[in-house]
Amino acid sequence: MGAIAGNQNARKKHWGTAVERAVLDKDPASQRRRLDAIAQRLVSLTESENESVALAAMKELGDRLDGKPAQAITGADGGPLEIVSVPWLKDRDLAGR
Repeated sequence: MGAIAGNQNARKKHWGTAVERAVLDKDPASQRRRLDAIAQRLVSLTESENESVALAAMKELGDRLDGKPAQAITGADGGPLEIVSVPWLKDRDLAGR
């Protein structure tokens, strides 16, 4: 049996499934009420006295409304990625990793 590449836990989406079960309901009106309550709570957290809570809520709202900002992929020193050639490995060997 061949090894499957990648993080297997990331593929399972346990968190997303749990949130869907907790929030979503068969009744669409109930779904809307729950999602509206969650959204309202998030908005109210932006006015928190605790600055870290308020900033986290603002960041979450921004990410939801505008999308997360693009992040550059860089090397360890902040420069460009280093491309390493591994001549003894064939393409078919690399594809399985």
